[in-house]
Amino acid sequence: MIDQHDMQSIWQNQPAVTATKLTREQLHAKSHALKTTVQKRNAFEQIVIVLCVIVFAYYAWKFQGLLIELGCLLSIAAAVFVSFQLRKRGSAQAAPDDAGLQSCIAFHRKELEHQRDLLGSVLALYLLPFVPGLSFFLVGLAAQQPARHRIYFILVGVVYAAGFFWIMKLNSATRDRIQHEVDELKALEAESK
Repeated sequence: MIDQHDMQSIWQNQPAVTATKLTREQLHAKSHALKTTVQKRNAFEQIVIVLCVIVFAYYAWKFQGLLIELGCLLSIAAAVFVSFQLRKRGSAQAAPDDAGLQSCIAFHRKELEHQRDLLGSVLALYLLPFVPGLSFFLVGLAAQQPARHRIYFILVGVVYAAGFFWIMKLNSATRDRIQHEVDELKALEAESK
């Protein structure tokens, strides 16, 4: 049986893990895959934003009340803001086809860092803009209901909060995965210098 000191010695003396060697072609493929993934994500987000605008425009027309209408207008404004931010900040480019290995590594790393940073700002740029509109909308609807039905609007608020939390956790996990890729590329850059 191996004692704790031997285990520690084995662990400390193991060879260091080095970055996986990537060819220029593999990096180009990864770069193009990132661009395609980001384009698909952005297209999906734009579709959701258009649906959000349509739904809240319908609600503003269907439901009466200052708070409800204000909530709908604020939600539409939030959707437009998010759409603008996504178009402004959310793109990704593929590495130039004529880039050498070092240039390709640096280019792909910078694109990954850009996506990682965008995911880090999801709360401020994607979720918080909707809070005022959704709050006014729910409070306006709840104010028009009998007291015994208001609990449903509290539950809807809890569902919205849970959805926001889930989106933050999903983006955080993706951000961590991207950071791992960035770290591998940094190690690869250091090894190939």
